[in-house]
Amino acid sequence: RMFRRRDCWEGSSEAGVDHPDRTSSAEVELWTIDLDQSARPIAEMAAVLCPDEQARAARFAARRDQHRYINGRSAMRQLIGKRLNRPPGELAIDTAEYGKPRLRSEPWLQFNLSHSEGLAILAMHESAVNGSGDPAADQFRNAVGVDVEWVRPINDLQALMQRCLCKTELENLLALSEEDQLSSFYEIWVRKESGLKALGLGFEVEPHTFDACWLADSQRCQSPTVRSMKISGYPEIQVFSLSNLQLTRSDASEQRTPCHVAVATVGATPLPMLRQFSFSDL
Repeated sequence: RMFRRRDCWEGSSEAGVDHPDRTSSAEVELWTIDLDQSARPIAEMAAVLCPDEQARAARFAARRDQHRYINGRSAMRQLIGKRLNRPPGELAIDTAEYGKPRLRSEPWLQFNLSHSEGLAILAMHESAVNGSGDPAADQFRNAVGVDVEWVRPINDLQALMQRCLCKTELENLLALSEEDQLSSFYEIWVRKESGLKALGLGFEVEPHTFDACWLADSQRCQSPTVRSMKISGYPEIQVFSLSNLQLTRSDASEQRTPCHVAVATVGATPLPMLRQFSFSDL
């Protein structure tokens, strides 16, 4: 199975921890979900989805894509429901202006879901119940975003780099070999998208207009690396990069394929610790 390892990062050497009863504002939980594995029949997984989610699932033409969507949304609801001690089918999840999902009645529990092929990652982060009194700051208080991408070939990578990277990033990547350009592009991309998702902006902000503060391999001293990222007009973002993870894809036998993951938090003080769990271990 994919991504079975469980770790604690940033300020703790503890590993193999049990599921915590409550996420603190100093922690971000990362749950990995194998979308091609289901412990229960797909109909049971679909039963906890809301009508809108069920309707979206029905629109998938390919059965594999439909089942992956159902497994991902069902797992997300089960994990959030466990956190709140509520049935997963009763959670009221709606979307913000640019499509970021949120809990209607429990806005203090921030979460975000990302998927790439058969792998999904859910990030959960608890924000302070009492705000700072500044509505502009509290809008993003302890918000979280996550993005995951398998490294796979891209047609016309150079053109995509021109559209998505700022000048500094483009110059740095053009100095690399073609193979390293591909992996590095994905690493920069997940940093940018996780930050945009944390702020709930979607692609309202063009990705080439800000610097993801990417570090080349020679500059890294540990994994994950944590770097600040700034998008003009918004609070500073802290981005954790889990670089070049060698994971086994369930649709690729024993082939181990590079995968990039980034987790972004907004206004989290002190810097949160990442705690990683696997949904299949529940």
